[in-house]
Amino acid sequence: MGSSAIAIGAAWVHNWQRSVDLASANSGGSSKIIAFRENGEPVTFNGSAGTWRTTAFTGLSLVQSGSGWTLTDLFTEITETYSAQGVLLSERTGTGFTRTLAYDGAGRLTAITQHSDDALAKFDLVLRFDYDDKGRLARLTDPTGGLTQYGYDANSNLVSVS
Repeated sequence: MGSSAIAIGAAWVHNWQRSVDLASANSGGSSKIIAFRENGEPVTFNGSAGTWRTTAFTGLSLVQSGSGWTLTDLFTEITETYSAQGVLLSERTGTGFTRTLAYDGAGRLTAITQHSDDALAKFDLVLRFDYDDKGRLARLTDPTGGLTQYGYDANSNLVSVS
């Protein structure tokens, strides 16, 4: 799975772990990019003359945009933007919502902000993630200010959620 699989801690799985693996993006005749979807499924895009295609119709379109990448789901009309390193930066829905992801220096997801085209920024919804000194998810703050705390034992096993 892509590098963002640990974005909220080891062994955690979530829908925001989407990423693109660019390690073979410029490998001459065998250029390929692997897009990891929210369920961890890899989708391979083969590149030729700047065009990226899957071998079967997946409904996904991938294009380089500036220094980053844009992946569009033609069925759901969701457009995802990725950094030059393949990290998910934002998602735009066909209904006018943009969700922006923020990360800390260790690459952990720290916030997801949702903004609607029809609303002022003060109405944005923010989901925040905080980590303990061992890099484990410690707190999640929801858009209403509700707090969920996570506790771990000495082996880093999750033992409490409150």
